[in-house]
Amino acid sequence: LQMLSMPPPKFSRRWPVTSTTRGCGEAAGGTTGGSVAGGGLVPAHYSEDVHTGRRRSASRLEAARGLLAPVGNRGTAAAPAPPPGALDPMTALFAALRDQPEAALCRLDAPVFDGERHTRIRLTGRAVAADGITCSGNFSRVSGYSAGELAERRHFPLSVTYRRQGRLWRAMAAEVRTLHGKVRLVRVD
Repeated sequence: LQMLSMPPPKFSRRWPVTSTTRGCGEAAGGTTGGSVAGGGLVPAHYSEDVHTGRRRSASRLEAARGLLAPVGNRGTAAAPAPPPGALDPMTALFAALRDQPEAALCRLDAPVFDGERHTRIRLTGRAVAADGITCSGNFSRVSGYSAGELAERRHFPLSVTYRRQGRLWRAMAAEVRTLHGKVRLVRVD
């Protein structure tokens, strides 16, 4: 069961997001926040505590000179440098699931950095139906993974389905393939 708390549709120039996930032997929690500049999200801080059964980690990032940087002992000599403009994982999730104007749908293409791993989220495919718009793409591993992890799987297909809510479009469902099978998120207001 995952609980994701996001700000209401009409938020200011700043946002907070919190998440708690429990189930199937896994647990995770985290927070992120930042500001909106030029229509884009600019993360200011990120923290997570994750136990997946395969890995256990705690991370804290803060923005420094426009880049997300690990705080404390997170990151190793082998960890990649944060890519310019990178979002933290929860800000990337917020970018995909927040209420948006139609013109912004299916235009998400962003680097993601968690302090150790660099990934990329792309939602650029678009399918229009009578009841909504579905954006499709991939979540891809880029660097900071072992050769075995990259060989196991590099790209994870994902999709988000939106429905019109007044002038904006609201994410109603999302699906992503994981190493453990398909995960489906459904919006409950």
